[in-house]
Amino acid sequence: MTIKNMQSIPWLRDTFPDLIWLATLITEHGTEGMLLAGRLLDRVNEVLNDGDASTDQSAWQPLTGQLSAFERVPAEKRKEILDALKADGLFERAVPWIFARALMKYTGVPGRWLFNGWEGNEQIVAADQPERLLAEVVGDHIHGQTRSATKAKAMMLRGWIMARMLELPSEIGEEWLDVLPRYPDRITEEERQRIEPDIRATFLAFADDFRVGDDGVEPASITWAKNFWRSNWRLYKCVLPKEDNDAESPAPDSRGAIREVRDRWKQRLDELVERLLSVARGTDPDLYAPDRHEVLTGISYRMLRALAILIDYPSLWTMEHGASYIRALVEARIVLKWLVFKDELNLYERFKSYGRGRLKLLKLHLEEYRDGLDESTVDLDAQIAYLEALVDQDVWEEFQDISIEGSFAGIDTRRMAEQVDMLTEYRFLFAPASASVHGEWGALDQYTLTMCRNPLHRGHRIPRDELRIVLGPELVETTLSLASELVNDYVSGKGRVSYFAGEDCGRGSAIYWSTRTGARVMQGCIHRDYLNTYGGPGGFLGFPTSDETVVGGGFANTFEGTSCGTSTGSAVYWYASASNVVYGCVYQTYLSYGGPTGSGLGFPTGGQFNITGGQRQNFQTGYITYVNGRGSVYRSSIAYPVGVYGLALVRAWTLSPWQGVSCITEPIRFCRESRARAGAVITIRSRHWPVIHPTVAAPGERPSDGRSYADPEGGFRRRLHRRGP
Repeated sequence: MTIKNMQSIPWLRDTFPDLIWLATLITEHGTEGMLLAGRLLDRVNEVLNDGDASTDQSAWQPLTGQLSAFERVPAEKRKEILDALKADGLFERAVPWIFARALMKYTGVPGRWLFNGWEGNEQIVAADQPERLLAEVVGDHIHGQTRSATKAKAMMLRGWIMARMLELPSEIGEEWLDVLPRYPDRITEEERQRIEPDIRATFLAFADDFRVGDDGVEPASITWAKNFWRSNWRLYKCVLPKEDNDAESPAPDSRGAIREVRDRWKQRLDELVERLLSVARGTDPDLYAPDRHEVLTGISYRMLRALAILIDYPSLWTMEHGASYIRALVEARIVLKWLVFKDELNLYERFKSYGRGRLKLLKLHLEEYRDGLDESTVDLDAQIAYLEALVDQDVWEEFQDISIEGSFAGIDTRRMAEQVDMLTEYRFLFAPASASVHGEWGALDQYTLTMCRNPLHRGHRIPRDELRIVLGPELVETTLSLASELVNDYVSGKGRVSYFAGEDCGRGSAIYWSTRTGARVMQGCIHRDYLNTYGGPGGFLGFPTSDETVVGGGFANTFEGTSCGTSTGSAVYWYASASNVVYGCVYQTYLSYGGPTGSGLGFPTGGQFNITGGQRQNFQTGYITYVNGRGSVYRSSIAYPVGVYGLALVRAWTLSPWQGVSCITEPIRFCRESRARAGAVITIRSRHWPVIHPTVAAPGERPSDGRSYADPEGGFRRRLHRRGP
């Protein structure tokens, strides 16, 4: 919120220098310093008043503690005041020599006569002691809400009240008259929280001595503030930030970690590129009017190409250097979603025409520049010819308009974002990244400049000397997430959908259409999970390639998304009140064995999860793994029948308690034993194919509790004990 007709006063820059005497006493002596200042001011006012309380006080303005106020003391009274202060023993304590020595280095110090009391009694101090004192005082009053700064302002209010320059409403005055005499050390914390904000607010409202008047006349306090800060550059050196030397030994070489994370990012990007290209190349572009297909594909693919460069160069993995990628990705998403949202074919032609017009304008500028040269160059001629070919590629230059609007759409990016519900991304990603790209102050302050550490230089900015770039995964992770969403938007933008209220499971039903899949019906709970869990047509599943169908007591929809080599596709299965998706190479393996009905595995009971070297997914009567480029099926005639063959039934074989033992010897060929008897031993070889071995255990003898035994042929053996008949 902005308060009209109220002017803020920079505390440290404009106000502090005139209050530096009060500030020094408060820093050096705390509350005692406030009492010293009050006693000195009262004594000076007494001398000015000739000690006669009946004297007309309108002839002079009581002192408030400002240096500029001391300057208003009549010259003929100054020696008398100094003598009185010395006689009372106040001078040396209230005007310490180190403070006087420090301010004597400045020219034009208001109230300088006060330091004349040290004439003939000067002391020798270390050369850096005045600077250390002033630096400590400035640091103690670095902003106007510090406890010390509030005390200095309270002393100013004391002077205004005594001079009858400040009158308070009765309800406020009564509280102040009760609290202020006890401030700052004899008040409760509740009183402090109430009175200190009032002190600061009242000071700001009545601090006319620190404002340039309506007539443009600069007050003495501002003149002194400018002199004080500008002189500090000459008097005191800048202090550069110290490097972090906490580490006793250098950090370990991070190149291996960088390569590792870069390889992971490249794999994720490759998957996005493959997905986008499969859709782009598999979609009918409408050769009569391909603008829509070309523009959407170009916007999306450009950003994936840019992201490949970002991942390759770790120096870009910071907001300082990589902000342009964040900005471009968010803008690409906004523009793409807005084009799809508007669903107007002429917008795609306007997009292309706007870009061609900009190329034409550049060509004309280059031709104008060439015409002004005494002699053209081969490179300039080649560049102009190249641009001319680009402009003429679709439309002859003579028919190509040049737009001077800021955008092809006639509205700015923020309004586009608002229309497609992307204001959050605009505010928290696009706008900050734009500030960095355009070199706004916030970006310069964060990345390019740093503060001088000398308080007497008021934290002015200097160039950073850091040569190291602190890397982090945040920027690349953000860009990859944005790129994934962009590809989702692209895929969903290549089709159409109509929603219906029937077959409700929370989301009704819908007909999805794309040039690649045709029109497909989705309904019920599969449709609900498709939207809520799997991201809809913009998610990794893409558009449906089948209507919902009945499969073996359940339901299924197949989809175009995900791939395994040259094969694509996935499916969502609904069975026993739950849906699960099967995709990628696990899905292709599942299909090759016959799916829910032909494979003997039944329906999936959960999602895919990672195992060493690949993925695994569980089904009703077994599971599928895809490891090191090979899919394998492990199954039993009943779902993991723990208690039939005890702990022995773990993996890589199928057991039927009534029909015997089945074992997988090759991916497609099965062997079947007539019956597994009690005491049989299964050998699991390194390839995980089990072989049945008879043992010498007597019938009915209970073998040891499922422990494994070495096998000379390689692998290991495990005893089985059959329970029951």
